[in-house]
Amino acid sequence: MTGFSVNIDWEAIYNQPWVSSSGGAGVKATAEYWSRRAEGFARKAHHPKNRQNSEQLLDRFVWSKSETVLDIGAGPGSYAVPLAKRVGSVTALDVSAGMLDQLQQRARAEGVSNITTITDSWLGVPEEQVSGFDTLICFNALGCAALLEDGTCHMGRALAKMAGAARRGFALVPLADLPVDRPMLQALDMPFTASRRERVALLFHIMVKAGLLPDVEILARPFFWAFESLEEGVELLAARIGIQEDGHRRSLLLKYLETRVEKVDSTLILQYPVHQALFKWQKEE
Repeated sequence: MTGFSVNIDWEAIYNQPWVSSSGGAGVKATAEYWSRRAEGFARKAHHPKNRQNSEQLLDRFVWSKSETVLDIGAGPGSYAVPLAKRVGSVTALDVSAGMLDQLQQRARAEGVSNITTITDSWLGVPEEQVSGFDTLICFNALGCAALLEDGTCHMGRALAKMAGAARRGFALVPLADLPVDRPMLQALDMPFTASRRERVALLFHIMVKAGLLPDVEILARPFFWAFESLEEGVELLAARIGIQEDGHRRSLLLKYLETRVEKVDSTLILQYPVHQALFKWQKEE
């Protein structure tokens, strides 16, 4: 029996959503976009209920007190701050100085002193600045990590850079679902689509074609929101779902949130399970 190969450009298929909407993706590649959102992201990231979610994900790994970790797309420190208490040191990389300022404020508040920061994009940062770490993590930031400033996605380049930078391996958690649950989609009269779940398979194929064989585990994890008001919740969720200009669905969303949010002190909390894919890759000895 002779061998055969199928020449499918998995990366081109994966990258297509960004190519077809490069204007929006280009905005998300800018530091200004994320810096404007830094304070709100920090409030959400470090809420006690969300910290518990972050700790539970970190519990899935075996960490060493001598380990060095690079957190790609670290944001306001959702994972970098709690992880720094488990390892030797964490370097937090983010394109937004505003996000990293929130991270540093939180680290100081919790007495964490073993975090350093790099303000740059993953594809833009010089390789010598991000090489030699034991482990790399990129949780909920993979799409942005693979973007150039023009909004084009280069997932293959992003993954190859991760594989080259890590001494032991890396871990990725991209979303496998929209950041809303099915009851919310039903309330907004929107259909469920499997496109994000299909992208999990595409990402696996991209890695395999690049010579990387990852372990993949599908996790049902809480998607967490923290709002100061229902109006803020509508604005944030409408942007994530893509209904900013749809007045009817925004009205439906407001009514839905009124029935779903939980008030904790002065904060409105919305939490529900969505599916995520945990990719773990280790270098072969």
